[in-house]
Amino acid sequence: MSRKRPKSISITNDCSIGYDEKYCEWFKCPYCKDTDIAGDTKFCPNCGVKIRWKLIKEVEPEKPKGRHWIR
Repeated sequence: MSRKRPKSISITNDCSIGYDEKYCEWFKCPYCKDTDIAGDTKFCPNCGVKIRWKLIKEVEPEKPKGRHWIR
């Protein structure tokens, strides 16, 4: 019995497989496990399922203002 293809999938930070020479981040499809999904893709190029992007950007901590933190 084969799995029924979903209408759409969510891609999160956990799906990231890293960066390459195209200077963009690549992701793995949670449905078909294909690794050819670039950060601006709307559909998986392998299985055709629609992608809902749910990425959380990491934010650097803010430095204290003023000179009181410098010794």
